[in-house]
Amino acid sequence: MYKSTNPTEILDPNPTISANKYRLFQNFPNPFNPSTTIRYYIPLRQRVSLLIYNVSGQLGRILVNELRSKGEYAEVWKGRDEQGRVVSNGIYFYSLKVDRKIIDTKKWCLSNKIAIYNTTAQNRHRKDWIKINC
Repeated sequence: MYKSTNPTEILDPNPTISANKYRLFQNFPNPFNPSTTIRYYIPLRQRVSLLIYNVSGQLGRILVNELRSKGEYAEVWKGRDEQGRVVSNGIYFYSLKVDRKIIDTKKWCLSNKIAIYNTTAQNRHRKDWIKINC
Protein backbone atom coordinates (compact mmCIF):
# COMPACT_ATOMS: atom_id res chain seq x y z
CA MET A 1 0.00 0.00 0.00
CA TYR A 2 1.27 3.45 -0.92
CA LYS A 3 0.42 6.71 0.72
CA SER A 4 0.82 9.95 -1.21
CA THR A 5 2.70 12.60 0.69
CA ASN A 6 2.32 15.12 -2.10
CA PRO A 7 -1.29 15.08 -3.33
CA THR A 8 -2.21 16.96 -6.48
CA GLU A 9 -5.24 19.20 -6.54
CA ILE A 10 -7.32 18.86 -9.69
CA LEU A 11 -9.16 22.03 -10.60
CA ASP A 12 -12.43 21.84 -12.48
CA PRO A 13 -12.37 24.36 -15.36
CA ASN A 14 -16.15 24.74 -14.94
CA PRO A 15 -16.74 24.75 -11.20
CA THR A 16 -20.25 24.42 -9.84
CA ILE A 17 -21.70 27.76 -8.86
CA SER A 18 -23.65 28.08 -5.65
CA ALA A 19 -26.87 29.94 -6.45
CA ASN A 20 -26.48 32.38 -3.55
CA LYS A 21 -22.75 33.19 -3.65
CA TYR A 22 -20.75 35.72 -5.59
CA ARG A 23 -17.87 34.17 -7.51
CA LEU A 24 -14.84 35.63 -9.22
CA PHE A 25 -12.95 32.99 -11.18
CA GLN A 26 -9.28 32.95 -12.10
CA ASN A 27 -8.69 34.47 -15.51
CA PHE A 28 -7.77 32.26 -18.43
CA PRO A 29 -5.19 32.09 -19.82
CA ASN A 30 -2.78 33.17 -17.11
CA PRO A 31 -0.09 34.33 -17.86
CA PHE A 32 -1.57 35.91 -20.94
CA ASN A 33 -0.72 37.88 -24.06
CA PRO A 34 -2.46 39.79 -25.56
CA SER A 35 -5.87 39.11 -23.99
CA THR A 36 -7.49 37.14 -21.19
CA THR A 37 -11.02 36.28 -20.06
CA ILE A 38 -12.44 36.95 -16.60
CA ARG A 39 -15.57 35.08 -15.49
CA TYR A 40 -17.76 36.00 -12.55
CA TYR A 41 -21.16 35.14 -11.11
CA ILE A 42 -23.62 37.35 -9.26
CA PRO A 43 -26.67 35.86 -7.48
CA LEU A 44 -28.83 39.01 -7.64
CA ARG A 45 -29.51 41.94 -9.94
CA GLN A 46 -27.00 44.55 -8.73
CA ARG A 47 -24.54 47.23 -9.77
CA VAL A 48 -21.30 45.46 -10.66
CA SER A 49 -17.80 46.80 -11.29
CA LEU A 50 -14.88 44.81 -12.63
CA LEU A 51 -11.69 46.79 -11.95
CA ILE A 52 -8.07 46.27 -13.00
CA TYR A 53 -5.16 47.57 -10.91
CA ASN A 54 -1.42 47.58 -11.50
CA VAL A 55 1.01 46.23 -8.91
CA SER A 56 1.23 49.72 -7.33
CA GLY A 57 -2.51 49.68 -6.67
CA GLN A 58 -3.35 52.28 -9.31
CA LEU A 59 -6.63 51.77 -11.14
CA GLY A 60 -5.78 51.01 -14.76
CA ARG A 61 -9.07 49.98 -16.32
CA ILE A 62 -12.76 49.67 -15.52
CA LEU A 63 -14.06 46.74 -17.56
CA VAL A 64 -17.61 46.82 -16.22
CA ASN A 65 -19.56 49.41 -14.25
CA GLU A 66 -23.27 48.82 -14.66
CA LEU A 67 -26.41 47.18 -13.35
CA ARG A 68 -26.36 43.46 -14.16
CA SER A 69 -28.96 40.74 -13.77
CA LYS A 70 -28.33 37.52 -11.86
CA GLY A 71 -26.03 35.19 -13.78
CA GLU A 72 -22.56 34.30 -14.96
CA TYR A 73 -20.61 36.72 -17.12
CA ALA A 74 -17.33 36.67 -19.05
CA GLU A 75 -15.33 39.79 -19.87
CA VAL A 76 -12.25 40.01 -22.09
CA TRP A 77 -9.37 42.32 -21.25
CA LYS A 78 -7.03 43.10 -24.13
CA GLY A 79 -4.17 44.48 -22.04
CA ARG A 80 -5.06 48.16 -22.50
CA ASP A 81 -5.68 50.98 -20.04
CA GLU A 82 -8.60 53.45 -19.99
CA GLN A 83 -6.94 55.56 -22.71
CA GLY A 84 -6.49 52.53 -24.99
CA ARG A 85 -2.72 52.29 -24.47
CA VAL A 86 -1.08 48.87 -24.24
CA VAL A 87 0.07 48.24 -20.67
CA SER A 88 3.49 46.88 -19.77
CA ASN A 89 4.50 43.38 -18.66
CA GLY A 90 3.89 42.53 -15.08
CA ILE A 91 1.58 41.55 -12.30
CA TYR A 92 -1.94 42.97 -12.26
CA PHE A 93 -4.95 42.52 -9.99
CA TYR A 94 -8.62 42.44 -10.84
CA SER A 95 -11.46 42.99 -8.39
CA LEU A 96 -15.16 42.27 -8.46
CA LYS A 97 -17.04 45.06 -6.73
CA VAL A 98 -20.78 44.82 -6.02
CA ASP A 99 -22.76 47.74 -4.62
CA ARG A 100 -19.55 49.55 -3.58
CA LYS A 101 -18.13 46.51 -1.76
CA ILE A 102 -15.16 44.51 -3.06
CA ILE A 103 -16.22 40.86 -3.16
CA ASP A 104 -12.94 39.29 -4.30
CA THR A 105 -9.59 40.13 -5.90
CA LYS A 106 -7.33 37.90 -7.98
CA LYS A 107 -3.83 38.22 -9.41
CA TRP A 108 -2.67 37.68 -12.98
CA CYS A 109 0.36 38.17 -15.17
CA LEU A 110 0.70 39.91 -18.52
CA SER A 111 3.75 38.49 -20.28
CA ASN A 112 4.72 39.99 -23.64
CA LYS A 113 7.10 38.24 -25.98
CA ILE A 114 10.20 40.05 -27.14
CA ALA A 115 11.90 39.26 -30.44
CA ILE A 116 15.65 38.87 -30.41
CA TYR A 117 17.82 37.97 -33.35
CA ASN A 118 20.11 34.96 -33.33
CA THR A 119 23.68 36.27 -33.56
CA THR A 120 25.21 33.41 -35.55
CA ALA A 121 25.97 34.25 -39.19
CA GLN A 122 23.94 31.41 -40.70
CA ASN A 123 20.84 32.29 -38.66
CA ARG A 124 20.66 36.09 -38.99
CA HIS A 125 17.40 35.84 -40.92
CA ARG A 126 15.71 33.87 -38.14
CA LYS A 127 13.99 35.35 -35.10
CA ASP A 128 14.17 33.57 -31.78
CA TRP A 129 11.54 34.38 -29.21
CA ILE A 130 12.07 34.56 -25.50
CA LYS A 131 9.28 34.85 -22.98
CA ILE A 132 9.47 37.21 -20.04
CA ASN A 133 8.14 35.44 -16.97
CA CYS A 134 6.31 37.38 -14.30
